[in-house]
Amino acid sequence: MAFRARIEEDLRYLIDSLPPANRLYQNEDGTPRQPSDLELHKLAHLSALNEQRTLKFWEWFTIGEKEGKLYKSNTDDIARLLPSDSNGAQGDIVDKVPFEDKNGNIQWKFVRENEEEGWEKLSYYLLLPALAGLVGIHLFKEDTGVDQWALEELKRRAGQGAELKDEEIVEKILSGEYDKLLELKKKL
Repeated sequence: MAFRARIEEDLRYLIDSLPPANRLYQNEDGTPRQPSDLELHKLAHLSALNEQRTLKFWEWFTIGEKEGKLYKSNTDDIARLLPSDSNGAQGDIVDKVPFEDKNGNIQWKFVRENEEEGWEKLSYYLLLPALAGLVGIHLFKEDTGVDQWALEELKRRAGQGAELKDEEIVEKILSGEYDKLLELKKKL
């Protein structure tokens, strides 16, 4: 699906008809503000239109400068208006639970559908790769049975014996004991 200017224009109209992002959920004095039903309806429509828009990397080069600026400004404004991971809101609101704060005022706690406890990312980025690595090592490790181990141990010990014999021969040559060297040759 290619870039559609009509969707971008509709998005811009909806964004301009809403209050600024910093005034949508709070008043100028910082007190919480409940958006009106019309504003919530516009936000829902904005979210639906946002899901229809796509712009692939190579399409950036085919659209004009005006459309590119419109797409970029819409993207920035939507990121500020709609709840997302970057602005602290993630997932759809499942429930609103009233609670009393320190001052005795009634506040609302929003329960979201995919609220995280804090350990999910840790398990996703550390525990799961570690387990996958252990499974991979277990599957692809070289299977050395007792027979294979015994053969490798025998080769290793035989190699050490040959090295010791070589050292003994070199030592005898250097010490000048040629007669003993001839005796050793007869034994081999």
